[in-house]
Amino acid sequence: MEPLRPVTIFTPPKTAPRFHLLLAHGGTEDTFRELVAATGIIGSEGAWFATVDGALDVSSIEADARLARWSRRTGRLAMRITRTDPTRWWLAVHHDGQRLFAMVHTHGILEQLMPETAILTDAELGRDPLLDLLSAPGTDRGEVRGLVAQRRAEQLSAALAVGDVHVPAEYLARILRADDPPDGNIPSLLAQIEGKSLYDLVTHVQGSSPGPVAAAPGSIQSVVSKAIMLGCVLPALVGTGFFVAFSRYAVKSGASPAAALLFGGIAAWVGMWGARQLLGGRAVAGQAGWQKRSVLSWAAQAAAPPARPIRPTASALDTWGGLFYLLRDIAFFSGIDRPQGPLALYVEAWGLGPPALVDAINRAVADGATPQPLFDAAHELVTLRQALIDRHLAGEKIASEETVAKVKTILAPAIA
Repeated sequence: MEPLRPVTIFTPPKTAPRFHLLLAHGGTEDTFRELVAATGIIGSEGAWFATVDGALDVSSIEADARLARWSRRTGRLAMRITRTDPTRWWLAVHHDGQRLFAMVHTHGILEQLMPETAILTDAELGRDPLLDLLSAPGTDRGEVRGLVAQRRAEQLSAALAVGDVHVPAEYLARILRADDPPDGNIPSLLAQIEGKSLYDLVTHVQGSSPGPVAAAPGSIQSVVSKAIMLGCVLPALVGTGFFVAFSRYAVKSGASPAAALLFGGIAAWVGMWGARQLLGGRAVAGQAGWQKRSVLSWAAQAAAPPARPIRPTASALDTWGGLFYLLRDIAFFSGIDRPQGPLALYVEAWGLGPPALVDAINRAVADGATPQPLFDAAHELVTLRQALIDRHLAGEKIASEETVAKVKTILAPAIA
């Protein structure tokens, strides 16, 4: 076996930057600037163009939408690498307007490092389902990672080859199963795709960008801090005030100490409950909005999502996970849902729905039968997504209500 191509040693920052790296192979700089590089900062090397955006400002779906329309216009290959926390990065490959491949690569010491976004979401989602599917009694973490790396490397190599970019699968597998590099081995991956020049290009673009790759944990922390303040701190202060005031009032009124304590305790409970109702209104509204987005409720037949999201099994996610990507793309191109800010992080890992569809793919995988309605729905959603991209490129106005109705019609036989 030939040795891996050399790559400059890369020392990552202590806090992992959150970024989308958008790469396009072929085409022209003007087309790349028009359809992909929203910041206007691009680099070029040989047949490659690159730009970088912040993952807290631009959603993964928007980043993919830019590459989809570029690859549809040019008929060439495009690729996105997204890093959202110190333990994983995402990769998607596009060609001629279609997403050929998508994966998540987890790295770092998994027993010690947890995704920073896990406090807001389900930490078990947003990981490669093969990590669960290929696990078996007696296999250690290294063996499982090796199996996952081999499978994903073969798929990635095949996807790149469609766009006339040829990288042997065994090279990619060696990179993906490397022993927990803190940078996720992104530099080595880029070096294998196009030699050291591509990594130099990316480094140049990152260094020229006015901040999109800088770590910005404050945006996520502000969401958590607000929830803690409205749901815990302020109600506790109100409850304490009620307890002191009403227990003193009871003592002054001649009540026994025990009765005063009981009266104060009841008053504190009432005060905390009232504060949560009053102060938590915006937080509750935010939770409802988050839940509707996370279960893609716009595509559901029922108006209200379930009290608890239905989770796809690892097998269902590995087999049918592309359906959720299709729905999120359709929502973006139709203007149904275009998340920004901290919510931009939700789309890659946690936008799984609608609930009836998740239930349908779980049942289909468990039954082991050929789910023809799901295949038909997937085909129609691919066709709809392609049509929306073409209309978007043509500058046509797209009625979101018509798209919602169309998607519900497509999904109806699959979720019956």
